[in-house]
This record gives sequence, C-alpha cells and structure tokens, in this order.
Amino acid sequence: MGSSKVENRSADLAHSVRTDRASALEELFSRPEFQELPLELSALLAKGVGSLGEIRDLEVGSQIPLDTQVGDPAWLVAGGQAIAAGEVVEVQGRLAFRVTRLGEDHE
Repeated sequence: MGSSKVENRSADLAHSVRTDRASALEELFSRPEFQELPLELSALLAKGVGSLGEIRDLEVGSQIPLDTQVGDPAWLVAGGQAIAAGEVVEVQGRLAFRVTRLGEDHE
C-alpha cells in the first residue's frame, strides 16, 4: 500500500474514532439527569500579553493594551474551553451573550 493510501486510511480511522466518540458523548449528555447540571460560563472579551513588571505597576487608571481588535468576536467559555463566538449584548438591563458561531476555533 502506498504512503498516501496509508495516510488516507489513518485519517479516515481517526475521523471515525472522533465521530464515534462524539456520538457516544452526545448520547450520554442528552440523558435527562445531565440536562440540569449547573455549568459556569464566562465571556472572554479580549486577551493580550503583559510583563510581570506591568502587572506589578498597575494602579487605578492604568491602561493595558490587548491584542483583540474592536469588532472581534468575544468567546463563550465553559470549563476552560471556548464553545462559541459571539457578542456581548444588553438584555433587560443585564449583560447577555449572543451566539454568532458555534465551536472553539478562536486561536
């Protein structure tokens, strides 16, 4: 069997395993007892890199530049994992998250 055929077969097998695992997880998490489990959510609005010195020197009014551009999506995070992209909106005087894309491709 040629090298490309082996690579294709390996990729097909890996996809099949991921699909089987996803199906099993979907079946497990669709069980009624899982539907009411609390899950802490957070919205990641922006991120950047700063030095320890910059953090040490923080004071009221300090501004830290971030790598996120105005208009870039925010990310809905559950269990440390980004699960959706979207935007933070106001609903009846409270912040909410409007989902615009599902998935974790934020890097």
